[in-house]
Amino acid sequence: MAGRIRHLVFLAQNQLFEQVRSVLKSGRPGLWGTMPRQGFERFFHRIHLLLSHDPVLMEFVTLALVTEARCFKETTPAWLCPWIQENIDPDFSGTSVWRQMFLPLVTGQNTPGDFCMLAATFTPEKGIDPVPDWAIPLLDEKSRTAIQTAETAARTLVPQASGSLVVYPLLPPTGRVQITGASLGLPLALLFLSLLKDQPLHPGITATGRIDGHRQLHDTGGINEKLALAESRNLKLFLSTCVPGVTPPGTQIETAAVSTLDQAWFTATSFSAAGNSAIATIREMMGSGRAFAENLGRCDLDLLESAVKAALMDRALEELEQDRTAFKTFAGKLLAMDDLSQGQKTFLCALVNVDRITDNGLLGADAVVKFITFLIHTANTRGETVKCDALAARAMKCINHSSDIRPETRANFFNNQLVSCHNHYRFDPAPPALAFSNKLERAHQIKVEMGSPIDPVYGGFCGTLSQHFGFCGPQFIDAFCLWHKKALGCFGRGLDASGQYRTEWLRQYSYAVYALLDAGMDARAETMLCRYLETDRLAEIIDQADRLTCWHHAAIARFFADTDNRATARTYLDKIVPRVITAPAHPWQLWYCNCGRIARNNNEAEKAEALFMKSIKISMAATSGPAITVMALIPLYELFQTRGSTPVNDLESMEKSIRAAARRLNIDHFAPLENAPTLDALFQDKAFSIERMFPFSCR
Repeated sequence: MAGRIRHLVFLAQNQLFEQVRSVLKSGRPGLWGTMPRQGFERFFHRIHLLLSHDPVLMEFVTLALVTEARCFKETTPAWLCPWIQENIDPDFSGTSVWRQMFLPLVTGQNTPGDFCMLAATFTPEKGIDPVPDWAIPLLDEKSRTAIQTAETAARTLVPQASGSLVVYPLLPPTGRVQITGASLGLPLALLFLSLLKDQPLHPGITATGRIDGHRQLHDTGGINEKLALAESRNLKLFLSTCVPGVTPPGTQIETAAVSTLDQAWFTATSFSAAGNSAIATIREMMGSGRAFAENLGRCDLDLLESAVKAALMDRALEELEQDRTAFKTFAGKLLAMDDLSQGQKTFLCALVNVDRITDNGLLGADAVVKFITFLIHTANTRGETVKCDALAARAMKCINHSSDIRPETRANFFNNQLVSCHNHYRFDPAPPALAFSNKLERAHQIKVEMGSPIDPVYGGFCGTLSQHFGFCGPQFIDAFCLWHKKALGCFGRGLDASGQYRTEWLRQYSYAVYALLDAGMDARAETMLCRYLETDRLAEIIDQADRLTCWHHAAIARFFADTDNRATARTYLDKIVPRVITAPAHPWQLWYCNCGRIARNNNEAEKAEALFMKSIKISMAATSGPAITVMALIPLYELFQTRGSTPVNDLESMEKSIRAAARRLNIDHFAPLENAPTLDALFQDKAFSIERMFPFSCR
């Protein structure tokens, strides 16, 4: 029978799949035999059909075909290579079944050489020798051991991965040893990880190095010669345990020294032709605590997180906690980073152990308070009441025992500490921050006397205090107005022609809208709202809705819900509500709730109920923290006022989540909820006040 491919057809047709594997592993050349192209195509198509239910085995057939074509080029028919190029991806990209890498090495004759190594995975999971029979004579004992060790090391990183691993050295089977030593351990471990993790490697990567079963890497010889070979192949990244002593003239290849498989995998998977600078930055950060801190603001945080998980930053982070200058830079960079996701904030918080930095006495108190402020800011968004309190106590200890903390650092801490109080429904009208305000006031007066009345640090602090007194209730409206006026002055309202702090003083008008509405000062609230919206008449906002933010809309809806401005409110409800929402999250749950109140004021009960339900949905979303979850009580209460009950699907589960959120925040403040047997009973209690329970969230 001419050609083993006919033999494969016979075996596959009779479902003798183990024999198919045996034929493929034998490595004898001539899968195509002496067939012409048409005959081979016919039999190959039949094999494809017969193995359609076993795609992995079909991939193995293709692998064997390409292997033979590369290893036996002299006996390959002229039509075979064009056929492979037309029908099979010769670079093996886009498939999870195999990976390839060019490996530079010193051959059995002690001369430099390189070859392409293929690695594949297929079923069954057990009983498969990683080296095919025909390739065994090519390897000496050390290289065969290196293959086994590489597999062991790779599987320790992906213990749950299934499938057998097979390697194909694409060298003609001459019957003599061509691959010696253990230097192929690292590149094969990388190929195996690429398969087990189903994550392709950049085609321009190569590596050399001995690996042990604990994923540690060890030196091998011929580094300079191997680098020159990699350069001649136009490869882009060369991984080894040390940087070569001699770099080829005009070389374009990057080198990276790695000491563990974890490090090598991180470097290899992160590498790309367009991302070299990002990787270079991460590698620089590995060097020291100071390098880590200096590069923090410009590094790729996703890459940094991968590097930290791979234990690549252990040395740098240890130095960071001991180096006063490095930690000062680190803390400053943290507070200057904008637009961080919650996950990124959590990751950055975990880089440094707050217990160690506050107890070792090596780091400056100013930097420590800055770092704690960042922790409080992050904990606020997660509703971690106990953690915020503990962190604030640590910061206050530093503040009380050190005179080296800068005023802006203290102001930023108190800003975040007060926000923490608000988020956890604690409203103390005389917080410790007031004592600190006297120091800032004296410093501000000196600036005023010197002709510099604009003071953004004190302005931000005054704005936080005005917001705080607004949250404490209408009985503190005079205190609110005092700090509100100071904040506007410090931000240059009416003084700063350039409007450098325009965003900040506009925010003060937003706070004023809510505080004045609470105090029943509707006319003044309307004036503040127009200033916040930068318009002369509220009716004009209908045509300007697209330029307004969610915070603008939240204030507008609250104003219309509380005041007797039915005509404009109705127009806003009809024209804006259907089209304004893009990403439903805080504060849109409050906006929907107040829009529901507007609809109810206009006797549109059905529309009001639909809007209340949207508010409930946002509040109860899985991504909402406890401070938002507990706000579901507001639309539930309004729904009760509309219907006389709260007939909501899955109300029992919802009530359970709300009660759990309230306990996490402030069990004393939410005592009426804790003591009520049901939500309906709570809402029917004449002593219950939704405004007192949510003195700021109703905004």
